[in-house]
Amino acid sequence: MQRRIKCTERRGTAGSWKLLLVVAGCPLSQALDKYGGIDYLFSSAATEAVSKDILETTKEEWDANLNLNLMAMFFLVQEVFPHMQKRGGGSIVLNSSVLGFAGFSTVGPYSVSKTALNGLIKVLAPALAPMNIRVNGLAPGFIRTDYSTRALADAGERMKTMAGRQSDLQEQWHEEAVLEYFKTVCGFSRLGEPEECAGIVSFLLSSDASYITGEIIVVGGGYRSRI
Repeated sequence: MQRRIKCTERRGTAGSWKLLLVVAGCPLSQALDKYGGIDYLFSSAATEAVSKDILETTKEEWDANLNLNLMAMFFLVQEVFPHMQKRGGGSIVLNSSVLGFAGFSTVGPYSVSKTALNGLIKVLAPALAPMNIRVNGLAPGFIRTDYSTRALADAGERMKTMAGRQSDLQEQWHEEAVLEYFKTVCGFSRLGEPEECAGIVSFLLSSDASYITGEIIVVGGGYRSRI
């Protein structure tokens, strides 16, 4: 993101980036004071997809996923869009997930919350289009991050447990084995890199995507996402 901002600055447009903990009602005064308005919003706040049988999930786990992955996204957009409207329009990109298309029962609350977020993007797009505000989504697949490292380890432990219970899963799975599995279900047989998502976000926020709204772009290396 820093590299993208630097490129923007070299073209003569001021820009800055800041990592924020986003919750409903997050104050925007700092950005407004510095720039006098908001033109672009990219929000990637989300819970981690904890591996657990959906039938064993709790109300607290559902609340945590829906509150941050869905409701906080909506309330952030609700707070930002009037400032974009004052400036004649803007562009919003919300970070979803390929799991919003290809549901996994082992990460049920997370998967459902991302499916709901995809629906929110589809609803917000026509609502904000008359104000010249575009709303799109990014749906990453399995990207190489600190989170994915933890998720692989967690999935590996679950697969070890399954191997102990089921005769057809005798191999002692571990995170490397899970990683190899994910590679086989992606067309490129590798994990994605964060930079491969950043370019899509930059495009969706830019004037190059001026006639695109209500779309969710999957960056999944061929992982199943749509019919």
